[in-house]
Amino acid sequence: MISDRARAALDALAAMGWSVQLSAEPRPLPPQIDRRYPAIPTPVRAFVESLELCTRRGEQVWFLVSADYAIEGSDETAWNEWERIESEADAAPEIVAFWDKHLPILNSVAGDYAYLAVCVDPASPTYGTVVRGDAPDFRETTMVSRSFEKLCEQIVQLQQGGRSENLDDLFLDSHDERNLASNPSPRFFERLAVRFRALPLFERYRIGVVVEERLSRPLWLWENWSTILPPLEAVTKGIGAPATIRPRQAGDRDNWLRFGTLPWNEASNRTWTTKYLADPTLVGKVHFFATEIWAPSRATSFEARRGPEFFCLLDRDEVADTQGFVLALRKDVLRRVDVAADETIYSVREFFEKSSYAVFERSWGERGRFGSTVVFSGLDRTDSTAVLSWAKANPRAHVRSFRWR
Repeated sequence: MISDRARAALDALAAMGWSVQLSAEPRPLPPQIDRRYPAIPTPVRAFVESLELCTRRGEQVWFLVSADYAIEGSDETAWNEWERIESEADAAPEIVAFWDKHLPILNSVAGDYAYLAVCVDPASPTYGTVVRGDAPDFRETTMVSRSFEKLCEQIVQLQQGGRSENLDDLFLDSHDERNLASNPSPRFFERLAVRFRALPLFERYRIGVVVEERLSRPLWLWENWSTILPPLEAVTKGIGAPATIRPRQAGDRDNWLRFGTLPWNEASNRTWTTKYLADPTLVGKVHFFATEIWAPSRATSFEARRGPEFFCLLDRDEVADTQGFVLALRKDVLRRVDVAADETIYSVREFFEKSSYAVFERSWGERGRFGSTVVFSGLDRTDSTAVLSWAKANPRAHVRSFRWR
């Protein structure tokens, strides 16, 4: 029977917007799971077997239930998806050995792939602990709870306003205001680092870039752009400066089309994606080149002689028939919006049919600083393909994601 602490955790998840449904009666785990994992802790087994459904809004994070463990070879994300991914690249015995000792209980495809698993090796001193793993190094785990019951308590604390660095992005909606708040009690060195990063001299960016190899569906059309607006809206909410939109579209006479001032909101996003691009009288006469989003505005950033807190670029290369997306966050504001930034990049990767991507760090320009006299390839003076090329040429600058180093 499901424990009181597990039931309280489910109530907390439901209060945070999760879809939670208990089974009418317990559903035993499939025999193949019992054979492989004969020492599943009782609280974990009772929780899994009592659930019909437990999914975060958007269906990109979910607890595994008995029915999930019965599915093999599905086109959807399988319960052992991360083991399958690793085994396809390398059939090393240590991969099987690791997954024999760790039972996945939660999967996430919101941002880079992640999971929670329980150590089920009774001979291990960490038996019963809950660990987290993230792509691409799935077996480099972090312990998040000393037991499943402790995890349940942490979920309740999250719903009550608590924070957990390793759980926030999994259990809280990335658009939730609480997920945009700074660390309420950063350590001394963290506070010092933020102050240094806020100085122009130490200005650095964490950047995500995605380039589609062959244009499929134009992301610049409203029906497509609107699909990535929720996480991008969460990013703009967490930035202190107001964001503005700067479209670049041309008519059939190579004339730049006018939009006026476009502050960041849904109406402005509808305007730049529909005013000319969706006008039936202008079919074939409008060329989309790029749209930039700045916070603060481009003019304000130039006047201050420093890079913006937030920069986003969607562009098209007509000659190469590609489209690309760049999201750059100044590191002194990164902590407030890193989860939403990861989901934004993931949403773009999911939308593009075949793409290459990277997350990395650099200054605004490859050399020098934004606003100085020596700046090469500033992010506003290049395109997504060039940004990706720079990332590929500088592998030591790569990081796992916006959230993880």
